[in-house]
Amino acid sequence: MIIWGKNMNKKILIGSIIATIILIGVSFTSVVGFHSVNFEIKDEENKEINNKKDLEESKEILFEIIIEIAENPEIKKLFKDNKQNLFSSNYDYREVFFQLLKQKFTFPFEMIFHKPSLSYDYLDFIFNHGCEIIDILGKETVLKLIASVKITDEEIFEELNNIVINNDELSDSIVNLIRMNEKIISIKNLTDTPILCVILAVVFITIVVFIYTPVNFIIEIFNITPDMPIAKLILLILSPIDFIFLTTLYLFFFIFDCFPSPYYPSVCSDSYGDLT
Repeated sequence: MIIWGKNMNKKILIGSIIATIILIGVSFTSVVGFHSVNFEIKDEENKEINNKKDLEESKEILFEIIIEIAENPEIKKLFKDNKQNLFSSNYDYREVFFQLLKQKFTFPFEMIFHKPSLSYDYLDFIFNHGCEIIDILGKETVLKLIASVKITDEEIFEELNNIVINNDELSDSIVNLIRMNEKIISIKNLTDTPILCVILAVVFITIVVFIYTPVNFIIEIFNITPDMPIAKLILLILSPIDFIFLTTLYLFFFIFDCFPSPYYPSVCSDSYGDLT
């Protein structure tokens, strides 16, 4: 009985040790697995946070340089003398405008009653409205809209480029922008599209659809001619927008060569997905 008891105690002890080892093994595997998943989630969250920071920093620097270029006296004179017929498009922007109007009636009033200025706040205002426009129109419409644009007078932009090249401060800013534009956001399904190209595309869309389109529409309805006081007032009000827009075209087409591109990922959504 005593021998049997000793053997039984040994069996119980061995069984307990094995059970303990298995329990520790399972617990360790679970902990490692939990931490692996946790690290993956944290890594994804950190990437998203970093990319949001990259977006904000890139946007801030880009907007400051747009203002810097647009406020240059030589460039201002060039734009004032040659702002007509610098680009063309066969897209029906009016149809897009009315489509947006149906979705959000307050859009044009928000744009009209927000005084244009060569400032970061105004550019940020345009950008944020561009994000709303993209959400409403959808990817296909936005890409068609961008693809419809053609530069009609490259000589003016070449002249603008010469002014920039001969200005040390401006040329240094452009070099820094080009380097920054090579930085790619890579999260989830997003691939190989420079962030500054996307920001410029959003600004471009907003200005064309929600500033130039309604203004031209009003001019047509009321048959406003250039010699009328109201026409001079409109030109005065739109002057900062003209500078912003032409600088945007210059950077988009001639500095970063953003066009054509297979698609533009959205810098507007939290998920950094495609334009939707």
